[in-house]
Amino acid sequence: MFRLPYALPGGYRPWSRSAVERRFYARYSRPVPLAPRRRARALATVAVGALTAAPLLCAAHQHRGFLRINETPSEPPGIYLRASHDPIGVGSIIAFLAPPPAFPYADRRAGYLHQTPILKVVAAAGGDHVCTVGGVLAINGVRRALVQTRDSQGFALPHWTDCRRLAPDELFVFSNRVPNSFDSRYYGPVRLSRAEAYRPLITVNGLGG
Repeated sequence: MFRLPYALPGGYRPWSRSAVERRFYARYSRPVPLAPRRRARALATVAVGALTAAPLLCAAHQHRGFLRINETPSEPPGIYLRASHDPIGVGSIIAFLAPPPAFPYADRRAGYLHQTPILKVVAAAGGDHVCTVGGVLAINGVRRALVQTRDSQGFALPHWTDCRRLAPDELFVFSNRVPNSFDSRYYGPVRLSRAEAYRPLITVNGLGG
């Protein structure tokens, strides 16, 4: 902002500031406060994420399944990148088509499950002991969650009822982020051969989600 000098060289003052001028300078000569650091980091994350994801989104048109967009709250919503060379075990994020025990429920409530892979975290793998008897999920003797009987709309859920060690080619998926996650409590273990590993690219939690 252009402003006239208050004093000329030598200390000569051809005018003095009036009360109006003093209020004007007091109001408009203050430094503009910087944006909060948290907001700046968020903006930077979105900008970098957009630049990073743009070429990958283009590649996804050519390579089906290269990227997956997760919109469900059972895992952080965002974009996930296929990691074909990553070993799959407890803690891995995998994508898979719902197994047949999920189909009766899917036909009534979630027809997309026939074609759209589910994205979940592996909670137990081959050799782990999983039990859902009595309406409670326990993994290796540790209670993890209740097994719901109805979904958020009041519709009956299927129920995988067993108490045993998983076979080497079985994965048990489970999410405790939301109480109504549709996971292995309701359709049982997932075959390792039907699963693909994924990594978060950018999610609501930031880059690498």
